[in-house]
Amino acid sequence: MAKLIAPRLFQHRKRQKLTQDEFGRQYGVSGPGIFKFEKGFITPTLKVWMKMSADMGIPRKTAVLMHIHDKLPEEHREVAGIAAMIEGAGDSTLGKDNFKKHRKKAELQEAVANHQWLPQGLRDFAADVEQWSLYSPTGEEVNILRDIFAPLGDGKARDFCDGLRLVREFRGSGA
Repeated sequence: MAKLIAPRLFQHRKRQKLTQDEFGRQYGVSGPGIFKFEKGFITPTLKVWMKMSADMGIPRKTAVLMHIHDKLPEEHREVAGIAAMIEGAGDSTLGKDNFKKHRKKAELQEAVANHQWLPQGLRDFAADVEQWSLYSPTGEEVNILRDIFAPLGDGKARDFCDGLRLVREFRGSGA
């Protein structure tokens, strides 16, 4: 099972549009140190990680569990079940939020616009009241946009509108 901290540090730094050196200065870590953290070669000390995770809005308990998970030898991570325990607790900063649970359109829109781990383009789409109202995505469609298009990058709001039209076309529900 993959490390939990490395990809989150990378995403957080990229969203802040900082170099590894700039990001590292905030925590007294060198740029090459940040590189090693982001690649999962090494894990930050618990003290440094707790500062970083607080800045990312990750709850303290979750941050500690993430640190324990990443420090375990790989062959023991799944046995410990820490990743499943964290996701089972419904922590949206780690697992994938299920946006289908939001029944009210305004609630869904707010959840997407304010979710720190979603691509910026998808959050911008949700923040654009006119576009959001025009397309009226469902929670299930937001899950699909996240799962299919998020790995490609942050994109622009318009990219996610186009992605939604494409998803609807493939599913036969039209736009």
